[in-house]
Amino acid sequence: MWRFFTLAWLLGCSGTLDGTRAPGVDAGPRDVGPGVNPDGNDPFRPTDAGVILVDGTVQDSAWVLPDGAVLTDERLGYLYIGTFVNNGVESSYASAEFRLQPRVEDGRCRYHGAGNWDVVSCDESMTMALDRHPRPFPTAGVITILGGAQPVMLNPNPDGTYQYFYQSGVSFPGPGVLTVRASGSAVLGGFSTSVTLPPTLRVLSPDPAVGTLTVDRMRDLEITWNPNPTRSVYIALQAAFTSGGTPRSVRMTQEFYGTEGRGVVPSQALRDFAASMAGTTATLTVLPYNITATRINGWPMQFNVVGRGAQFTVQLR
Repeated sequence: MWRFFTLAWLLGCSGTLDGTRAPGVDAGPRDVGPGVNPDGNDPFRPTDAGVILVDGTVQDSAWVLPDGAVLTDERLGYLYIGTFVNNGVESSYASAEFRLQPRVEDGRCRYHGAGNWDVVSCDESMTMALDRHPRPFPTAGVITILGGAQPVMLNPNPDGTYQYFYQSGVSFPGPGVLTVRASGSAVLGGFSTSVTLPPTLRVLSPDPAVGTLTVDRMRDLEITWNPNPTRSVYIALQAAFTSGGTPRSVRMTQEFYGTEGRGVVPSQALRDFAASMAGTTATLTVLPYNITATRINGWPMQFNVVGRGAQFTVQLR
């Protein structure tokens, strides 16, 4: 599955994970135990670029598991807010989803990874498996996002899925703080919280002004940026191509600390883009991410906020 990640605080919760990496108030001795929402995109487990520690003030006994205990709560709520670039044009989006059970992995795809990078290769000619989640999906009622260029509302459909917000331009300029409010439902009560928009990520190299960037699959790719207080910088290289008449796609994602100012994509990851793809045009995206993982009214929640970054047109070699 694609990974999406962010930082912030939730109000009125007995236990929170604040998304930061430094010890600080998060000096708790352990991470949340495995077994929660085993969907491959789990904010309650260690992440590739660092662990999310239990907040030192947590008083929720649900976080403390006896030895050998199995946690079977698979509920999870997601909220995505951000900006992305496509062919040099910035657009904004927001979406929400609440699930009683995790998504299954996409059977069309092969997953491969090591260290802090992952590669997903998919056969796009196949039909995606039907999501067999019970209908209707649970909801938190109408979700309103305040603090951007204009208020944004996400309304639930009759089947519990949420309407998707998409608009050209930058609706969520950073740095700044957004307020997220939900009217609530019989399943999940109303809430109000704030999330942090990271500053724009200033990529230093490769030069964002370059026309087409040539990437040698057999050599490491170094990317540098001005150190940024965002929790993570995510790098994604993706390409669509045809092999033997079959449409396919490959996507590599990698995570680094925002304050590091430097990330290296290893040739081992780049070699997952097959030699037959030499000459293929791909897209390289570098974006700042913040993440909040918390519980609201007993529900595990993940809030993902994506800031502005850079995109490159890539020629694979």
